Amino acid sequence: MMPCIGKAQIMQRLLNVETDTAYVSEHDRDLTIRPFVERSFNQFNFINTRIGERFTYQPNGTLQAGLGVSYRIIGVGLGFAIPGVNRYNQYGKSKITDFSTHFYLRRFNVDVFYQYYGGQHLKNPSEELANYNADAAYIREDIYTKALGAGVQFIAKPKTFSMEPFSFVHYQKKAAGSFIAGVQIIRTGIYGDSSLLPLNVQQPELLNGFPLIKSLSYNVTVNGGYAYTYVYRRHLFITAALNLGAGVSMATMYGTGERDKLRGAGLQVNALYRVLTGYNSEYFFAGLQFTGYSGYQATPLANVKQQYNIGRLNFTVAKRFKMKKKLLGFY
Repeated sequence: MMPCIGKAQIMQRLLNVETDTAYVSEHDRDLTIRPFVERSFNQFNFINTRIGERFTYQPNGTLQAGLGVSYRIIGVGLGFAIPGVNRYNQYGKSKITDFSTHFYLRRFNVDVFYQYYGGQHLKNPSEELANYNADAAYIREDIYTKALGAGVQFIAKPKTFSMEPFSFVHYQKKAAGSFIAGVQIIRTGIYGDSSLLPLNVQQPELLNGFPLIKSLSYNVTVNGGYAYTYVYRRHLFITAALNLGAGVSMATMYGTGERDKLRGAGLQVNALYRVLTGYNSEYFFAGLQFTGYSGYQATPLANVKQQYNIGRLNFTVAKRFKMKKKLLGFY
C-alpha cells in the first residue's frame, strides 16, 4: 500500500498549487458562461530551399459564433457559421471538422486537437502559376488536409503566474511570468486525387519532378519557452506565451504510380504561441485570444520542406457566476 500512497501524494503535489492570491484570483468553482466569435486558420506549404520557392494550399474558413461553458477543468463550446457573413463565391465552401481542447491547469497545459479540411485553394495562384488570371481562384475540391496532435507543457512558477485566464476561469491581478517546457506529438497529412503540384506551375522543379499526391508525417518534439502577463491598472492586460521545439519527423510521400513512394526521417522544428489580451476582473472578462502552431519539417525529397500552420482567433465575453454548492458532487 505504501507505493500507492506515495503516488497519490506525488499527484496531489503536482496538481494542487498554493496560489499567491496577491497575484492570481481563482474561479475554478464558479460557473463561467462565455459567448464567442471565432475564426480558424489552416495552411499547408511545400518549400524548395534550393530555388527559394513555395506553394501553399489553404481552405476557405468560416467566421463562427457560439456559446461555451466552463467549470473547473471542464469546458465545452459549440459554434456555428454565421449566416450572411461568410462568402463562398470565390473559393467555394470547404468541408471542415475542427476540434480542439486545451486544459489549463496550475502546473500543466494540455492541448489536444483534430482537424479535417476538405476543399483547398492556392494562396497566390497568379504568382505561383504561369499565364494565370489574377482575378480567378485555383480551387481543388479533391485536396484535403488532416492533423491530429497532443501536447503537454510544464509551468515552472504556478504560484504567481497562471495560464488559466486562457480558459477564462482565473484573474491575473499582477504582472508575472514563468518558464514553460513540454513535449508534443502530431500527425499531419495532405491528400489529393491527382498531382498536388499544378501542371502550369512556374517552378516545375519545385518537387524535384516527383508526382506527389499524398504526404504523411509523424512528428515528436520537445519544446521550451516563456510566458508572461503584463497588467495595467489591475484589469487591462496582455499575456504572451511562446514555446520553440525540435525533434524528429518521419515522413512518407506518395506519387501517382504504385511504386512512387518515398520514406525518410529528418529534423522537425515547431513553434506554439498564444496571446490573450483585454479586460479581466473577478467576475467579468472581455478580450481577444489567439492560439497558433507552426511546424517545419524535412521530407524524403532533397531540398524540399513542408510546413503546417494552424491558428484560431476569437473574441470572448465571459461572465463568472459564484456557486453556493458544487455542481458536481464528486468534484
